[in-house]
Amino acid sequence: MWGKVTIIPDQSILKKSQKFFPNSVNNNTLGRMSSGKSNKLSEQGLPGKTPETNQETNLVFDHIPDAFIFADLEWNLTYVNKKAEEVIRRPKESLIGKNLLTDFPRLLGTDFEAQYKKAKETGESRVFEAFFEPFNSWIEVRIYPRPDGFLVYYLDITQRKKKEISWAIGESLLWDISTSDTLISAFDKVLKTLIKNTAWTYGQIWRSKDNAVYINEEDPYVYDSDLQLVFRKESINKFFSIKEGILKKVSESGELYFIPDLAADTELKRRDAALASGFRSWLGIPILSHGRFYEIELLSERVLNAEEAYLDLLGVVSKRFAEIVSRRVADEERKALIELSSEIILSVDSDYVIRRTNSAFQRILGYERKDIKNKNLLEFLHPDDVEFTKQKVSSGSKEGFENRYITKEGKICHMSWNTVRLPDSETIFCIGRDITEEKEWNDSLRQFQKMEAVGQLAGGMAHDFNNLLNIILANLDLLELNLRETPELLKRVFSAQEAVRRGAELNRRLLAFSRKQALNPEQADVSHVISDFADILTRIRNDIVSIEFCFEDFPLICSFEKNGLENALLNLCLNSRDAMPHGGRILVSTGFSPAGKEHRSMIPGFVDMEDACIISVRDEGNGMDACVLERLFEPFFTTKESGKGTGLGMPMVYGFVKQSNGMVHVHSEIGKGTCVEIFLPLSRNPEIISENRNEKVLVLERNLKGQTYLIALLKRLGFDIFPAYDLQEAKTVLENYPEMYAIFAEEEILSENSDWEQLKNKDRIIITSEWNSKTDLGPSLKILRRPYTWTKLKKMLT
Repeated sequence: MWGKVTIIPDQSILKKSQKFFPNSVNNNTLGRMSSGKSNKLSEQGLPGKTPETNQETNLVFDHIPDAFIFADLEWNLTYVNKKAEEVIRRPKESLIGKNLLTDFPRLLGTDFEAQYKKAKETGESRVFEAFFEPFNSWIEVRIYPRPDGFLVYYLDITQRKKKEISWAIGESLLWDISTSDTLISAFDKVLKTLIKNTAWTYGQIWRSKDNAVYINEEDPYVYDSDLQLVFRKESINKFFSIKEGILKKVSESGELYFIPDLAADTELKRRDAALASGFRSWLGIPILSHGRFYEIELLSERVLNAEEAYLDLLGVVSKRFAEIVSRRVADEERKALIELSSEIILSVDSDYVIRRTNSAFQRILGYERKDIKNKNLLEFLHPDDVEFTKQKVSSGSKEGFENRYITKEGKICHMSWNTVRLPDSETIFCIGRDITEEKEWNDSLRQFQKMEAVGQLAGGMAHDFNNLLNIILANLDLLELNLRETPELLKRVFSAQEAVRRGAELNRRLLAFSRKQALNPEQADVSHVISDFADILTRIRNDIVSIEFCFEDFPLICSFEKNGLENALLNLCLNSRDAMPHGGRILVSTGFSPAGKEHRSMIPGFVDMEDACIISVRDEGNGMDACVLERLFEPFFTTKESGKGTGLGMPMVYGFVKQSNGMVHVHSEIGKGTCVEIFLPLSRNPEIISENRNEKVLVLERNLKGQTYLIALLKRLGFDIFPAYDLQEAKTVLENYPEMYAIFAEEEILSENSDWEQLKNKDRIIITSEWNSKTDLGPSLKILRRPYTWTKLKKMLT
């Protein structure tokens, strides 16, 4: 520790002073007193007599570079040394005899007064630090009681306190920056710290874009009075070129730009506005990082000097801020990329406890982050895949693997994973891709190929069988002619002929399935054909089963065989009726399917089809599991009791669709029912007009297939679509785009969230619902029930 030592060469004077400071005033004591540190003036205390005021004694005290005074027991000053005059800022002649408790009004109510009184009451030494506002100084005070009064030692510690405060502010600023989650929150904390702890009274952030700086209204700002808000309003919507003036200087140099007195400045373009708002000093702190430019703008209502402005500190903070901003920007960009990823990205520890994950986890599996925080990843796995997954992850192999997860809705989701464990770390990073659709598509493709092979086999067999039946039938006809006189034998011929005809009908169905039966296609409006056939279809209803129809209003002209479509619909409706032993409803509908990949990616070959007509048959039956669905179109496969089904009804439907160059898709859920959709290509463009409305529509729908079909129709209507998976995502979209024209929201999602009524544009909400939903959503809400049609959708939006 370095100290300042004053050497007094006259030993006689030194000895004289020991009269007042026995055993304490020596070279070491003087060194301690003048060091500027908080050392005790005398550990042995002071004797009881006021110093003689002779010239030699005064010379000793005046040469001591620290300030001290003597006072009597009533705090009347009896001695003031030369340094004390400087600290108190009054000559000693005007101080001697004055009472510290009554003759110095500026001490009243301060720590000085309180400590003087405390020392008098207790007779004990007092040591304290206090800020004396009239002098703008920090003083360290040491009070030593004596038998006849007090010795008070003063040390001006202003510079030390300024350094400590500056250091504390600097530490606080750096802490604010380094602990903030986002760049905006870092700016907010920095501004609040500066305005609270320095002479700066107003602060705001400027950011750059296209070589100009501007204020983003969402960025933080801190003010001290309402008058300063006028300056804030004047700054908004102003753009200043970064290539000229002060901005050019700070953006190129990266150095602070300080204007101590705005009244004398000619550079700042907003000088007049700043002065009108009461400001006098201005400071620009540039933050340059990764090609980005920010400026922290500080203003004060006082004329500040460099020390009061904390220029040295803020210069260091500026550089440090730029470094941290650089890392923060990189982190934010990385986080944004991770969040935008369509694949699940997560980290787990060695026990498979989830530490962090991105939003794709919720989009794919349905679980919110709050539901999975600190949960074990293995809890979400299919039970049969747990051990296999643990083995793959623990092996550290870089080869990918596949497993199955259970979604929040209880469905199976197939995932493909790649994992890596960092060296010397327990953390495992995982990237997972949802391959459920891919697997379903591959399964559909295999089923398609299988049906093609079965169709070729069935066609060949049916062709040969048809030849045999013709021979048998011809011989039976000859027998009939020769046995007219023998009725008993003739009955047997008739029975054989009937069996051959039934065999021919089965054979016809096999040929239809194999697409080898001759067709007589014609151009017709699908809705019109089904409407004419509705009388036949309604005959399948009974006391507990009803049938309904829903047709598109405009013509849907396709090329197909009318009898083939009628037979296909009859088979489908009969199957639906048989699947509802306890009753229910059947809905037959037609609709328009716009060209494009939406709602078609699950059906092999369907993506390339142009505009099409959808013919759907829905029921409320028992539904089918995956095993039944896989074999649905196989010839002779049936789930009905023996004698109640040939197993050729659905193959005939499949054959008709393929011969008509169409596609068929079946969706079924156990306990909920089945929907069979037939897609026939339109032979001429529908009588609709594609619009270009350029209006925004939010689609909140969890069912991916339904969502994309609705989006396809809305796009054809000319809307700009914003899809959302859950209510939170929908709220985020609405915060950014409050001018949304309409909001389509799935009934199931809204029923799970009681706060959905807080959505903006509530009057524009359209609830999408299943065709047979019984939920009462109130008369004020618009309901769009599946199946969607062009006509219903357009009416709903007008």
